[in-house]
Amino acid sequence: MKKISWIICFILITLSCKKEEDRISIVDLVKQSQYYENEIFSAQNQKIYGQWELLHTYGGIAGSKTTPTSDYTMEFIPYGIYGKTKDNEITEIGKIRIVKQDNNLTVIDFFPDDKYKNDYFLIQKSIVFQGKDTLILCDYNMSDGYNNFFKRIK
Repeated sequence: MKKISWIICFILITLSCKKEEDRISIVDLVKQSQYYENEIFSAQNQKIYGQWELLHTYGGIAGSKTTPTSDYTMEFIPYGIYGKTKDNEITEIGKIRIVKQDNNLTVIDFFPDDKYKNDYFLIQKSIVFQGKDTLILCDYNMSDGYNNFFKRIK
């Protein structure tokens, strides 16, 4: 009887554990030197590399805060490659171009591959890090721009 109880308990525990879905990654879809032969970010900005989940967007004329209704993530990998995913499906892959990079400010542009081009207007973003797990991408040189707040997930 004890063995049966242990077996039933083990089965119930196993069935109740929810397997976390693996997040899709752009690593397998691009070569590291696809756009640049060497690293483009300074040492202080290389902490951008990893996967980031969008928490909320703040800004605009009214200064409103918007929380995403979908699972939206950005991934950055070495040598200036980025990817965007929505609900665990890749929506964009491309290269980053550094507009300005010094101790006080880093400004970047996103250039999607031809396969992912859309009609969105390209807006330069400045990079701000808060602590070890928060990334803020701010519309650069726009008084009514938006700030996108991301949390590190990988």
